[in-house]
Amino acid sequence: MKSAYKIAAVPAFLVLAAGGVVFVTVSGGCGDQETARAQKMRDLKALQVRPEGAHPVTGGEEAEYGCDDDGGGWLYANRHYTFEGSNRQIVDFYRDFAKKEGLPLDDEGSDDVPDTLSGFCFSAEADGQPVLIRIRFIPPGSSGPAGDYTVGAEASLDGTPIRCWL
Repeated sequence: MKSAYKIAAVPAFLVLAAGGVVFVTVSGGCGDQETARAQKMRDLKALQVRPEGAHPVTGGEEAEYGCDDDGGGWLYANRHYTFEGSNRQIVDFYRDFAKKEGLPLDDEGSDDVPDTLSGFCFSAEADGQPVLIRIRFIPPGSSGPAGDYTVGAEASLDGTPIRCWL
């Protein structure tokens, strides 16, 4: 379930210790700390820059962000754009940006599909944790977000790097 403000149900376990009763609380999921991390990801420079001719989709002037605690949990921040130019221009712009910022490309999940059709990824860091920046093209007529492409930042809740699979 996606939510920037959702606090996970916190199970409590009853432990008998030395004739007494102790309640141990186990926390996890999406809470205030995770939302704060997602906000920092939203502010990453990679989500603030865009090529000339790229415009946020209507209503998308601010990046969406939050936490999804399904499947191990992850944080996200996304911006969706329309673009007047070619996919090649988008790829070149963000590849140049990554190179100038010293951010390594991540092609672990790459396949034989050209980056101008599927997109590509590079690695960054936010709040001392690894973040995957994913540039993904939105196919015309798809049921996904509006626009021509998305710039997204993703991080796992436990700090394990997320790999690029498009």
